[in-house]
Amino acid sequence: MPLFKAGRVYDTSSNSLIIVKENLIVDFTSRQLRAFLLVAEHRSFTRAAEALFITPSALSIAIRELETQLGFRLFDRTTRHVVPTAYGNELFAVTRRNLKELDAAMSRLGKSATEAGRVLSIGATPLSRRWARTDSLSSTSCPT
Repeated sequence: MPLFKAGRVYDTSSNSLIIVKENLIVDFTSRQLRAFLLVAEHRSFTRAAEALFITPSALSIAIRELETQLGFRLFDRTTRHVVPTAYGNELFAVTRRNLKELDAAMSRLGKSATEAGRVLSIGATPLSRRWARTDSLSSTSCPT
């Protein structure tokens, strides 16, 4: 059974109503997915909220918004227990894997960007530049 059931998507970018049946577009944030992941891992809104440094009520609202966007419940909740539904379990496996990959990619990109942004600055007087100029320095844009 697929996780998302394709329904009608309405294109409101023009004056006429166009119904698109191809794909269901769900717009959610990595923050919502991280919140979902922590609730599923901790099986507690209170402990997940502490890990996210937010209040349990703010976390509950974020999860409820995600459930509304998806169109199904992710957790069965009681006052004492939080248990993922079948859909929640399916989403949990996918979310954990994809957020791990996203975090690794962002880390690699951050390291790469930091390394690429490193600049070596060498200060020299006009006289010392004339005597110490090497091939690598002469290829830079130093004024003479």
